[in-house]
Amino acid sequence: MSIHASPRLVLASASPRRRELVARLGIPFETLVPAGVDEASATGNAVERAGALAALKAQAGLAQHPDPS
Repeated sequence: MSIHASPRLVLASASPRRRELVARLGIPFETLVPAGVDEASATGNAVERAGALAALKAQAGLAQHPDPS
């Protein structure tokens, strides 16, 4: 295995549109079970909510699948 291996892109989302958009970019990815984050819990403006939800989903996905291999 190369030292410079590309990181994995993992989507913790059930959104078919998100999978379609990433696939169109030609980026290999895997899809996990949705992270189960309560999206109503995010506050602030649209940009703040999007950032907070992305962070919560990333943390939930990592907690569910901590092994990077």
